[in-house]
Amino acid sequence: MWLLKKLRPDHKTRADFRKHTLKPMRQVCRECTVLGKQLDLFAGALVASDGSKSKADNAKERNCTSDKLTNLLQQSDQRVEGYRKALEGQDNEDEAGTPGGAVADH
Repeated sequence: MWLLKKLRPDHKTRADFRKHTLKPMRQVCRECTVLGKQLDLFAGALVASDGSKSKADNAKERNCTSDKLTNLLQQSDQRVEGYRKALEGQDNEDEAGTPGGAVADH
């Protein structure tokens, strides 16, 4: 027994464990949340979990406000519209045929 006290899993073992147990851990967390709601243990306004470590990161690149989301959606719409217009332009060129009325031999 005294030999196992200093035995520790290496980083690869821990990483593999997290990778292989991700889906079951998510399911356990979901079931705990549902059970807590059914038992009226919390109303959903505030949830705390003991024994876990978390890191908050609210960098400008990582957060999303409603204004940022609106801007992103507008930019996406503009890109799609530009792409659609470019495709229409190519279609119009294809319909017009080759310059000077040249016809390819079959």
